[in-house]
Amino acid sequence: MTNNINWDDPEERLALIERVGPEEYNRLYREQMERETVATINGFPIRHINTRFGRLFSVDGTGKAFATLGEANAFAEQQPAPNLLARALKQGDLDAAIAPIQKALGIATGDVAGQAFSGVNWRALHPKDRRMWLARWLQAEVWEVG
Repeated sequence: MTNNINWDDPEERLALIERVGPEEYNRLYREQMERETVATINGFPIRHINTRFGRLFSVDGTGKAFATLGEANAFAEQQPAPNLLARALKQGDLDAAIAPIQKALGIATGDVAGQAFSGVNWRALHPKDRRMWLARWLQAEVWEVG
């Protein structure tokens, strides 16, 4: 049903909203954005987009797109880090959610995060619950530093 939708076509997206309702549409749209994401650099998701110039790599949140993934990665690496907490709360993938925070804080390993998030179904959590788990993890990181 939604596998064949052209997400670049506003009319098809509107028809999907009318068919499944706004809540289900938003869920499907988030899933599509996650599928299109090919990398997350410095907290910026990079994904494929179709444009009149052909298929490009978009650095989300910057309004910039590039012909190659390498160019997009290099650009994202040079940008000031976005609001890492807000992005983490929206990110459906736990590793992609915490990696920019780890990098910004100089956390070299994922040992503490692995313990803190063991058994947690990040994707299924409400953002308020994600915030609580992030706070617990960061507190554990602070205790680990001593």
